[in-house]
Amino acid sequence: MVALVVTGMIALAAYGALDAGASTRARVQGVLGDREGALLARALLDDALRHAADASGPALVFAHAESAGDVLDFVSRGVAPADATPLGASPRWRVQVGPDAAGDVLLVATPLDAPGPALRSALGGVRALRVSTLGPDGWTRAAADVVRVPDVVRVELVAAPGSAPLPPVVARTSAGGVR
Repeated sequence: MVALVVTGMIALAAYGALDAGASTRARVQGVLGDREGALLARALLDDALRHAADASGPALVFAHAESAGDVLDFVSRGVAPADATPLGASPRWRVQVGPDAAGDVLLVATPLDAPGPALRSALGGVRALRVSTLGPDGWTRAAADVVRVPDVVRVELVAAPGSAPLPPVVARTSAGGVR
């Protein structure tokens, strides 16, 4: 009888420890997964901005302001394709970064020159973007539509409440190269 009670207590303690370990792992992986996804999307955005190109059509603007935050919508040669073509020589991609209907900030890159799937990445822990451009008078917010690719752009990733802030993306675009 005593052996049965002791075995039951040991099994209950082992089950409790296993459950605590599994729930802790799920909480840590959720936060780290969001952070890792946001960092990868940030790196992709940095590469795409450095190789931004002026759009061929007037319907595509570089940045514009919306009520939920700024939105980037531009053409780039800085999205790494699967065949590892050097950045800047790769096919053109349309890159869109901004909040979706649910309020999540998404980065979506769609190939323009070659068929292929679109890349989608959520910036976990980011609730909005703030786009600034560097001009002769210093940094200015892109409150109005920016039609041409600016020489230097800064994208601040506004952190959601309870999330650790990410550093801003500051990139000298291909338009800001030596002329």
